[in-house]
Amino acid sequence: MKERANGNRPEKDVDVLILTALQDELDAVLAVATGKAAWTSHRDSEDFRYFTREVANARGERFVVAAAWIGEKGERTAAIRGKQLLDDLEGLDGREGAGKHGRSRS
Repeated sequence: MKERANGNRPEKDVDVLILTALQDELDAVLAVATGKAAWTSHRDSEDFRYFTREVANARGERFVVAAAWIGEKGERTAAIRGKQLLDDLEGLDGREGAGKHGRSRS
């Protein structure tokens, strides 16, 4: 697994975000296909770790998947962690106030 220094975000926009309630679930996601070596480790603005990798669909089109462990079970925790990570990831395109999909950041 490759690791990027704190503050070093993925080079491309993230297309799919997977959040897991348990560390074992995250480990299973990271082990799919070519295993953990295919993922790059990052730190978000709250210093939580998340992972990204580029994959291809059946037509050969490439897209980026991100995966993160939310730290505990629960809908509220998933919503809070998910929003925080989405806000960080959507800020990658460099436009202040809007994410990749044009949603306003508040």
